[in-house]
Amino acid sequence: MSSRIPIACAILAAACSGGSGGPDAGTADGDGGAGDGAPPARFVLRVPAAAQLCSMFDADEMLPYDHEHDMQLEYRLNGRIALGPGEIELPADRESFELEASLIEGLELGPDRQAAEPEGPTRVARSLIGSPADGVYRFEAEQRFGTGGETVIVSWTAELDARDEELLLDEAALSLWEKSWSPVAFEIQLRYGEALESPVRGYTSCSYTGYETYEHDISTEDGERLRMTQVLLAQIGFTWCKVCPSALTWARFERGAEFREQSDHFRLNYSAVHHNWGQKFLIVFDEPLGGVHGLLLHEGIGTWGEVCLARHVQFLDASLEATGEVEIDSYQHSGLEGTVLCDP
Repeated sequence: MSSRIPIACAILAAACSGGSGGPDAGTADGDGGAGDGAPPARFVLRVPAAAQLCSMFDADEMLPYDHEHDMQLEYRLNGRIALGPGEIELPADRESFELEASLIEGLELGPDRQAAEPEGPTRVARSLIGSPADGVYRFEAEQRFGTGGETVIVSWTAELDARDEELLLDEAALSLWEKSWSPVAFEIQLRYGEALESPVRGYTSCSYTGYETYEHDISTEDGERLRMTQVLLAQIGFTWCKVCPSALTWARFERGAEFREQSDHFRLNYSAVHHNWGQKFLIVFDEPLGGVHGLLLHEGIGTWGEVCLARHVQFLDASLEATGEVEIDSYQHSGLEGTVLCDP
């Protein structure tokens, strides 16, 4: 199989990898400048109801490996963040401060849903893009959480126009990630470790508001059937290019009269490399089926960008190590016409 990435897709996808709303080179902070106008006194982040955010593949995430990414590591990094309802005040006239109350109400990590406890306050740095009266105020926050002797860092970024007083963190706002390549007002990530190359996972509303849903339907040569549901926040409408956030949300594996079905976020994992090349789908059963504890499916890219699926489904043991495989007989994808199996 050719490893060439389609040139047109690579050019289009490049814009998806940038961070949102950073100041342009040479743009000065307008604090206190003559004629800048009076800055707002404060801003407010408001969560109208308890919100759940789930980890996802984020094309902007950084992982300490390249094409042969570690599926088991990514599975262990699955997480869910709970935001409590209420308001968080953000002073506009301070460049750094600590929050009196955390935006994060709860954090669960890994397939065992281990609860992480806060290890300190939320520290916030404020910058200004433009002038105080009509610029954009950017708040970058970090808070440490401890779990099993390890420390993780939750970071979030909020951007508010000087003319706005409040940012409503509803389901739609929590699900967006550079919608149509436009920067979004709020983004949240979780980093595992202090080093710059530490794994970083993106988070989105567990409702996946604004995402599109695609169905995979796979039949094996042994008569088994695997169906999967994938959500994708497609940018600019080029679904075949598959750039940006995605998650596996449901799977059902049928073997004769028996089946296993999974919709638990902590038992499913979708991962890929930058811009969704080489997708991998991991399904872990609650109860094994004939000694099979889970499945692993690997998608590739053929010549000139057509999506192709590896020609087999791998069977996994309790340690999620491959113990066997079965050849795929047919593969259908609801969002792609002419999907093919990769060359042997």
